[in-house]
Amino acid sequence: MIHPHWPALREALSGRVVLPQDVDYDVARALQIADFDRVRPQAVVYCASEDDVRQAVGFARGYGLEVHVRGGGHSLAGFSTGTGMVIDVTGIAHVVVEDGLVRVGAGTQTVDLHDALRGSGLTLPSGLCPTVGVAGLTLGGGVGPWTRAYGVTSDRLRAARVVLADGRVVACDEHRESELFWALRGAGPGFFGVVTELTFDPVPAGDITTFLLTWPWAQAARVLDAWQRWAPHAPDELASSLRIALEDAAPGQEAAVCVSGTWLGPTSPRLQAELDQLVARVGAEPANSVVFTKSHWETMLFFFGCEDLTVAQAHREGTGPQAALPRDGFVLTRGHFVTDPIPPEGIADLLAAFDSHRQTGRLRSLEFGAMGGACNRVAPDATAFVHRDTLFFGGFSAEDTADLDEDARHSAQHWTDTCRSTLRPYASAHSYQNSPDTQLTNWRTAYYGDNHPRLAQARQTYDPDRFFQGARSI
Repeated sequence: MIHPHWPALREALSGRVVLPQDVDYDVARALQIADFDRVRPQAVVYCASEDDVRQAVGFARGYGLEVHVRGGGHSLAGFSTGTGMVIDVTGIAHVVVEDGLVRVGAGTQTVDLHDALRGSGLTLPSGLCPTVGVAGLTLGGGVGPWTRAYGVTSDRLRAARVVLADGRVVACDEHRESELFWALRGAGPGFFGVVTELTFDPVPAGDITTFLLTWPWAQAARVLDAWQRWAPHAPDELASSLRIALEDAAPGQEAAVCVSGTWLGPTSPRLQAELDQLVARVGAEPANSVVFTKSHWETMLFFFGCEDLTVAQAHREGTGPQAALPRDGFVLTRGHFVTDPIPPEGIADLLAAFDSHRQTGRLRSLEFGAMGGACNRVAPDATAFVHRDTLFFGGFSAEDTADLDEDARHSAQHWTDTCRSTLRPYASAHSYQNSPDTQLTNWRTAYYGDNHPRLAQARQTYDPDRFFQGARSI
């Protein structure tokens, strides 16, 4: 391979190129999870415009460089970095409300999206992490608290602009390049080209009521059984998750059991009736119960954990002069979508697996997020996002604020693998492509189901030379 002539690329861009010898290289290559700091790309190319992306793709193709596309840098498997060229689109971060639609630059992060729409009376269904990139979220589907009310984020997508491997820039929607548009809504980022802009059909941004109900560990089985029979069948405007967590998985520590969620609108007798129904199903009053109503923006800040921060501070440290949010050291997740209620013996097995192999200092969680509602009223082949028959997503996560040595890493992997194998008999074969698991051997079925052959054909049409490669390339 001919050594890339980086000065030529620097001259062609309005953005910047960061190389290993540059003083800011370690900051530039950093992702949200510090565990991937061991990866050293040849260059990080910060693109400030669509033309910058086109120039970067052409340069990489000319020199035979593998390309890794990065927005928020939150890939749980580290897919937004590698040993080739990282194309960073965070400089393409505009938000424009026009003709009832919202045009969003691909590098816009969730907190900036909601901040830009504040006061417009509009919003987009998103996740609850402030620094996740909108493009990555959308292209993998985009599951979040308002999935039951409005569908996944990609269900609100109406058009996109994409830089293809051959350097062409195409606009796609239901009528133009419709097969590409179909594929972008659920395939995941970086398979067909570099998305530079997304156009959405927004939803109303009104007041939101938040509820938090907690029970002791001794009630975990009853809460899980009651929640799974309640949450996926509640009114669309009720979003809910169940989280069982140990902030420190040291022996003797007791896990917290929390049902949290939101209700679109102010608190009401309908919401109270729904919560009363859950408590009745559990058969035990919660140890704590909190219900409050805030504006949409205030609710987002609450779930972001950024109520005391400015918008400038609500970004990952190192990405701006005021950015104050810490990075994660280590995160490992396993999970599947669940289509039928888990029987009592399955719940007992899950809780036993969660409680096994204690590791001092490690955060561990078992979390279920309710699906159903508007998401499940879309046909599984209407978009590439195939998961339209699920009750909820269930996942285990092991986390640490620091990177781990090999023994600790092995222990964390053993625990998560044990938990997944325990969940698997009670779950579907499907998993969430925005929560990639490098240990999945049947990932084509898990992420795309019967939609994979059509995605493969679209890949052949738009990237026949397979320029956009990766560990999980379609």
